[in-house]
Amino acid sequence: MRSKTPTRPASEALAADLRKRLRGLTPPQSVLMRQIIRRHAAGDRQGFALDLLQLHNQAPNHPEVLFWMGIMHSENADWRAATNALEQAAAERQDDFQLWTKLATAQGNLHAMASARQSFQRAAGCEGTAQDWLNLSIECDRQGFYEEALSAADAALRLDRHSAVALLQRARCHKALGNAEAAANDCRTLIRLDREVARAWFALVDLKTVALHAGERQQLEAATQRSVLTVADRQLLDFAYGQVLEDAGEFAAALAVFQRANAVERIGNPWHGAGFANRVRAIRAAFDQTEVSQGRPQGREVIFLVGLPRSGSTLIEQVLAAHPMVEGASELPYLAQVIDAESRRRGKPFPAWISQASAEDWTRLGQHYLQLSARWREQKPIATDKLPDNWQYVGAIRAMLPQAHYRLSPRPAGNLLVLLQAAVCSRPRHLQP
Repeated sequence: MRSKTPTRPASEALAADLRKRLRGLTPPQSVLMRQIIRRHAAGDRQGFALDLLQLHNQAPNHPEVLFWMGIMHSENADWRAATNALEQAAAERQDDFQLWTKLATAQGNLHAMASARQSFQRAAGCEGTAQDWLNLSIECDRQGFYEEALSAADAALRLDRHSAVALLQRARCHKALGNAEAAANDCRTLIRLDREVARAWFALVDLKTVALHAGERQQLEAATQRSVLTVADRQLLDFAYGQVLEDAGEFAAALAVFQRANAVERIGNPWHGAGFANRVRAIRAAFDQTEVSQGRPQGREVIFLVGLPRSGSTLIEQVLAAHPMVEGASELPYLAQVIDAESRRRGKPFPAWISQASAEDWTRLGQHYLQLSARWREQKPIATDKLPDNWQYVGAIRAMLPQAHYRLSPRPAGNLLVLLQAAVCSRPRHLQP
């Protein structure tokens, strides 16, 4: 793992690097390539694409042209074309940190996880800036390669030891790997430096297994009372402080703080209860009124933890993952992806196509899910999936994966409503009190 330490002004180094990357292009082609880069930076997608396609016709095998073709295909979510272009570029430019990272991203989106991991490792063997290493860590984290993500975050911090984003990223990696104390140390460093304070407090409290030090509750309370806070920061601090109050048994005060935070959440994520209820009724009716043909026996390697948000599924997963044959894969997005892809293929929304699905269709969909989730069973033969939304698809799961295991995670409604007051997530919630 090598890190690049600039020895000259950044602008001069960037100009020299670009000249190196453009070698092999004619002067007019170099001018056009520079224009392509400027158009991309300015957000001129149409001009960027037109100029790039023109240059690709002139120099189809140049690695810089192929690199930007890969970028264009990636931005259009054409991951196979992106992978092909970036693989060709990497064959000619094997010491390019950014190229290997972009290739790993494209391969990951194709679910070619072994190839993606190899590309991440190739990137880590190149020289990179602090930002390169941070980007690598974030992408490794996104794909679930937490050890590589942690190594990359460490490399970023060696080059920029007070990078707030890198410290937050390393804390995420430590948490994913079960290093709660190390994650807490990074959060506390940020709080001490007064950098990304809201996110740091939220991450620290969200560790749950690390107790606050003496005086930290008062620090957090003071942070919530700052007069200059963004709406997002105030909300994060309120959620963190509310959790601390709840843990201390001060339930009335905790509820008031959670209600204040959730009021902000509802502004950005309004809840359409009637529409969601209609969707649930339609799904239930589709499976109740249709003789669904199950696919062939498959799915024994999956345990679905089915329950509403905040119903204790994380604890159940931790218990199951203590078994040497079970991998705790957490919240996997693949079930909804499989259903959505089938809906697009048929041109009908789920569950309108349920009555037309044959046993062979369900088998195919189940195999697709198993393929997408296969990386989580590389080390252990069985993996969990506890995405909160999966309860909507129980009928589909039974048809796709008849041998899959289920564990219902119920919770009394009153307790659940209180817990939901404390819940915050990055996507619109399907359930809000």
